[in-house]
Amino acid sequence: MKSIHFSNKSIFKGITFLGISQGFVVIFNILRSKLIAVLLGPVGLGLHGLYTSALSFLTSVTNFGLAVSSVKEINNAYLSSNEDFLKTYTIFKRLILLTGFFGFILSILLSSYLSKVTFGSYDYITDFLLLSITLLFYQLTIQNESLLRGINNVNKLIQSNVISAAVSFLLSAPIYYYFKKNGIIWSIIIYSLIPYFISKYFILNLNLKKVQVSLGEFIEKSKIILKLGFIISITNALSTLVSYLLRIFINHTSGEEIVGLYTAGFVIILTYINLILSSMLNDYYPKLSSCINEVTKVKNLIHNYTKIVLFILTPMITIFIFFHHDIISLLYSNEFLSISSMMILILLGMFIKSISYILSFLFLVKNTNRLFFFNELIFNLYFLFLSIIGFKYLSLLGLGISYLVSNLFYLIQVNYLIEKHIKINIDKSIYLIAFLLFILCCSTAIMINFKFHNINLALIPLIASIAVSVSKFINIFKVSQ
Repeated sequence: MKSIHFSNKSIFKGITFLGISQGFVVIFNILRSKLIAVLLGPVGLGLHGLYTSALSFLTSVTNFGLAVSSVKEINNAYLSSNEDFLKTYTIFKRLILLTGFFGFILSILLSSYLSKVTFGSYDYITDFLLLSITLLFYQLTIQNESLLRGINNVNKLIQSNVISAAVSFLLSAPIYYYFKKNGIIWSIIIYSLIPYFISKYFILNLNLKKVQVSLGEFIEKSKIILKLGFIISITNALSTLVSYLLRIFINHTSGEEIVGLYTAGFVIILTYINLILSSMLNDYYPKLSSCINEVTKVKNLIHNYTKIVLFILTPMITIFIFFHHDIISLLYSNEFLSISSMMILILLGMFIKSISYILSFLFLVKNTNRLFFFNELIFNLYFLFLSIIGFKYLSLLGLGISYLVSNLFYLIQVNYLIEKHIKINIDKSIYLIAFLLFILCCSTAIMINFKFHNINLALIPLIASIAVSVSKFINIFKVSQ
């Protein structure tokens, strides 16, 4: 068995490689958002956000977390024997079809309800009927991508994702241009179809022979796959439901334009920050699983990953804050400049979230499923409450404040639950490092409006954050040599 490297250098290399690959996907997602913003404005972006929020909620309810839970079983079977692998994959395919058609039919049945709840009228029933096909194809895409992950064929998975993002954008661009708002539905459908066909192409040469699987084998293996997947599905459903309800609340109280502005703020931040976090996850999760019974290794791994992620995020955040007006105008248009303050607060919230994100995987790896669910439930409840209160009194600024405060509470909550129930004490030095780096981010946000002899004072923490991070990574490579 290959040894797993836990050094800072290997961590940095792993995150960087996957991050660069994901970066190409991000570019096409940014181009898509820019296209919608320019051609359709905040209202069009709001409509797109409402449709996708509704679909995301249905998907999280009906996919049973197969995208995560299946990979481990496929990988174990792949390393065991060819027959075991083919049987596991056959069972997985059947689960995909069952859950895919379940989502498809449920979406059709709920189309009138979704139209009424989301938009306050039944005028959008046809739209949701058309969009129901996306739930089936999202699951079919998961089938192909989970297979590639399960057999550790990362190169093909990356190629599939990049090509899918490029082709989807190129096909949907003329639809937005010619059909404007009427093209939103067809674009969303394209974005569900293309990834399936592209990923299907990349698994054609894997020589997956058909094998017979008895009903007993299907039930037994399905229970294993669905056990963890169900918990993940429920927790994902919670977060997407909160996002959906929040957009509905904003739409009913302030209209589609404000929903568009809110969506724009989160799309920019999540696109950039999730680039790092998702890249980290692909490298971090297997390593954490491999050493979960060795407390010292777990603590060192968490400490190293948290430091690396924070030193990557800090200059990204300070640069984004310093140039936020230019970035908003470039990625959207001047119509979206009103989201500036909200975006800065969301960025600061994402800095804090990156720490709790790394820590929270201990719940899954330790198989404390109930604790994981309880942790996410409590967070989503007070996040929704604070967001509604914040928006009611301070509009978009209130949403930014609520996001920052909620993630601060969440970090305290995660740390408490880990130390009390999992019995792992997180190294306090990581919080000191995080605090100092957070000060640099806050200083950039505070000093952005102050100048001394025509020099923006925010340049001081900006340059400091870049210098600190660069020196840290230079030191990592020197120590590793």
